[in-house]
Amino acid sequence: MIKKENQEKIKHFYQALAKVQPAAGKDIGLIIIKDESLADLVSLTGNSNSTEVFELKEDTYIEGFLEELLKPWKKSLLVFVRLHQYLNPAVYNQLHLISNSGRIHFFKLKEEVLLDLPQESQLILVSTDEEIEGLNYKNIFEVVGPVLRLE
Repeated sequence: MIKKENQEKIKHFYQALAKVQPAAGKDIGLIIIKDESLADLVSLTGNSNSTEVFELKEDTYIEGFLEELLKPWKKSLLVFVRLHQYLNPAVYNQLHLISNSGRIHFFKLKEEVLLDLPQESQLILVSTDEEIEGLNYKNIFEVVGPVLRLE
């Protein structure tokens, strides 16, 4: 259960991320949690039907993960990605592209996949302090915009 004061911070974070986007690229939000779950965060969006949640672990099949990310973005949904201690280089590259150009671009077999993210779509990464500290990409803060640290 999320404390009342954190609930207000999270709601404000969602509103700010939706309203304040750079002219080029797309701000990626990062929420650093303590005891909160993804379900807790989704429940505060106001409409859980407009969200999609992904767990990104070391054994995640990356090509499938990237293809699955396209579906909610085509519908302009809010996407939560739960990061753990490993971030695949292909995913980091996509985060970098999203942050700088507002698009996702990769190749699968002989097909090129390119999607300009709709203005209404959002991406929020979720992790803990310990996981961020142990993450294999120490420069993760270079690809994210606003950060909310819950206490």
